[in-house]
Amino acid sequence: MISGLPTSRSSTPSSIRNVQPGGGITDQYIGRLVVSELVTNAFQHGDGQIIIRVFRNEQNDPVIEVWDQGPGVPAIQAATPDRLGGRGLLTIADTAVEWGTRPIAEGGKIVWARFAA
Repeated sequence: MISGLPTSRSSTPSSIRNVQPGGGITDQYIGRLVVSELVTNAFQHGDGQIIIRVFRNEQNDPVIEVWDQGPGVPAIQAATPDRLGGRGLLTIADTAVEWGTRPIAEGGKIVWARFAA
């Protein structure tokens, strides 16, 4: 469980390193970028504790999940020249095979990104 950004940042490299060998997340930079974007969104727009999970699914694809207890669902925002932020999910959509959200029965949501094995 991650309750703040400093702790999550320190645990991210080992999580990405554990799933990275063999393909999928082509380098640790991409994995760290995706975790950073998802955790930042959860921290800024979510609620409660933040949980990060990095694993391989049944097809051996690397998956990054970030859980938070907030009710809102993230959506890609239109990038305009006058907006300073709001491009994180667009970056994730460009680097992952797919991404999405799903509700958690206890309240909140999981935002995930899947990469090709």
